[in-house]
Amino acid sequence: MKKKTTPLYTHRYAVRNLTCVRGDTTLFHDISFDSVGHTCLHITGSNGSGKSSLLKILAGLSSAHSGTLCWCDTQEAPCAHHVLYVGHELALNSALTPYDNIVFWAQARQCPSTPDVIRSALTAFDVAHLEAVPCALLSAGQKKRTSLAKLLIDEDAPLWLLDEPYANLDSQGQKTLQGIIENAQKKGAIIILARHENAPERALPCDQTVTL
Repeated sequence: MKKKTTPLYTHRYAVRNLTCVRGDTTLFHDISFDSVGHTCLHITGSNGSGKSSLLKILAGLSSAHSGTLCWCDTQEAPCAHHVLYVGHELALNSALTPYDNIVFWAQARQCPSTPDVIRSALTAFDVAHLEAVPCALLSAGQKKRTSLAKLLIDEDAPLWLLDEPYANLDSQGQKTLQGIIENAQKKGAIIILARHENAPERALPCDQTVTL
């Protein structure tokens, strides 16, 4: 069954007075911003500042202590099929191969999962030659590239949430990722990515920065 989404250019995400508390610790307080299609927002901050927690809240995977999320004309987070979320934890089954991990993910997302589609995504991130190797045997960089191959399976999603996507990537992997993100922007996606405050600046355009 083919997923249905509204035209990419119509999407808007408004965040108002968002506060996140974990245990006795307030990670961030009264965060507000607006994002629209074709734009890229960077979330920066030191380790433990709440970048990953904010992305999970934006994805609807976690709850905020207070505040409001308004996706398009709703008063809530977007539906799961609108969100392309790749977290800091790579969500790979170490017993499965890169090929099988991407097939499993594509089927869960109701995305095309033909052999050609899967291998094309793995080839883009230079892990097609490892498609039959259990992920437990891959290096950190190879696992990261395998996880990022998901971006090419669901590239029409209107909201991309990426947690430190450039970590553990070599220069070629960074260049590939940058091209994929820029293409999604051109098509109208909202890109929200987290990066460490000391991470080197990338050539990827940044329309707005939220610092935690």
